[in-house]
Amino acid sequence: MAKYATRMFCHFYFEVKNLNRNIKLFYKRNQGFSLWEVILIFALSGMIAFLAIPSFLPAADRVKSEAHQANLLQIERAVQLYYLDMGKYPERIEALATRPQGEEKWQGPYLWEIPVYPYDAEKKYIITTKGKIAIR
Repeated sequence: MAKYATRMFCHFYFEVKNLNRNIKLFYKRNQGFSLWEVILIFALSGMIAFLAIPSFLPAADRVKSEAHQANLLQIERAVQLYYLDMGKYPERIEALATRPQGEEKWQGPYLWEIPVYPYDAEKKYIITTKGKIAIR
């Protein structure tokens, strides 16, 4: 029995000793990235950004253009509804969102809010005397 216990202890001792050596080797090999690996990752990231960013820049202009077209269509439809109800075109674009004073036929709001010109926040949509939309 003592022989068996000694053999088991020796076997266990060498197993633990080998395990400790394997753990130390593992940690020695995996201490971090080398300088070349970091430089390679930065270079690849830069190349991907260099290739991808120019494709996103025209998208912003395209979105502004589509927003402008949608705003024009929305205002034109609201002006036509106003004309059908009132028999005349609105004098100001605000008449599409809030009731003008003294207008009993008004059945709006024809617009929930006045659209903002997407290219320049300082400019605004206006309605001409013939119901056309302009920008000032």
